Amino acid sequence: MKLKDQVAVITGASSGIGAAIAQAFAAEGARLVLAARSEERLNVLARTLGPDSSRVLVLPTDVRVPEQIRRLLERTVEKFGRVDVLVNSAGIGLYAPYDQVIWEHFRDLWEVNFFGAAYAMREVVPLMKRQGGGTIVNISSVAGRYPLPYLASYCATKFALNALSDGLRTELARDRIRIVVVCPGRVHTGFHERAYHDAGEIVYRGNIGKGISAERVARATLRAVVRQQREVVVPAVLRLAVGFRILFPRWADWVTRTVIFRDVERS
Repeated sequence: MKLKDQVAVITGASSGIGAAIAQAFAAEGARLVLAARSEERLNVLARTLGPDSSRVLVLPTDVRVPEQIRRLLERTVEKFGRVDVLVNSAGIGLYAPYDQVIWEHFRDLWEVNFFGAAYAMREVVPLMKRQGGGTIVNISSVAGRYPLPYLASYCATKFALNALSDGLRTELARDRIRIVVVCPGRVHTGFHERAYHDAGEIVYRGNIGKGISAERVARATLRAVVRQQREVVVPAVLRLAVGFRILFPRWADWVTRTVIFRDVERS
């Protein structure tokens, strides 16, 4: 699959992984629809994507609001006539022991990480069926395959997103709609700073890895779309950790307790 002149809608595009994916797709000649809550940041990004402003549409969107997602897709079709790729990249984090989680934050986590993506998929599938196919990319996390303490709430949203993606992959195959799941490990973005910290700061220190760049995740996402891969773990070495947990769950729990509890700082 080539991205030249394909229409790609990217949520969470104002920063981090979403912005990096927009840049990677633009370099391949895609026409882009950039969605996030901050119109100012989206406009700044749009100006970096090339001189032809007619190939980029900026639409401020809060994925927690179904009516705004519906408007996002309607405006995309009005301007470009179709939706070839939907990238669900909007997401937030929550660091806290589960018994200290603020319930409003927990619900907001689900509204953004799961229900926003789920509703966007529900709305885009009929469009893609009518046009004969398309690709949906869900930016998940390794935490959606390997749960971690103090991140259980966040992990739950990503496990749910992975399960929905896996089920839809087979359900929609006959309609030529492909589902790609991208599971990054720790990424150097502003994600940690923007996350909820309901019980004071919780910092995973160096022993669990220093993280990768958003651009590396974007390159992996681009390859996955072009090659029509079903799931990508980046960096790839973390797939070993996921496999280890599947094969040896008790050992994995022991390793997680030993390493993470030693490696966490709380303030």
